[in-house]
Amino acid sequence: MLDEKIEVIRRYLRIEFPDHIIEDQYNFDLGAQIFRVSKVDTPYIVRVTQEFIDDNDSASIEVILQRRNIANLIRENRGQKILLRSGDAEILPD
Repeated sequence: MLDEKIEVIRRYLRIEFPDHIIEDQYNFDLGAQIFRVSKVDTPYIVRVTQEFIDDNDSASIEVILQRRNIANLIRENRGQKILLRSGDAEILPD
């Protein structure tokens, strides 16, 4: 189930960033899945909290990513880390 949810996020990022490399790993200290979307220049970093993953099923995750327009948020905040949690998404300070 967890792998399926993570795969939904990977697929969304692959579709939205087709020329980029999508990498991810779980960070136990942060309690989040960290996605790195990179090409040649500055990578995009998206931190997805375990709470977000636990609180939503795969279909809901896909809908939330689209409704919140996460890809656009990522593009508009190049070089900034994006935090995606159950209630909202925010740009993390450097």
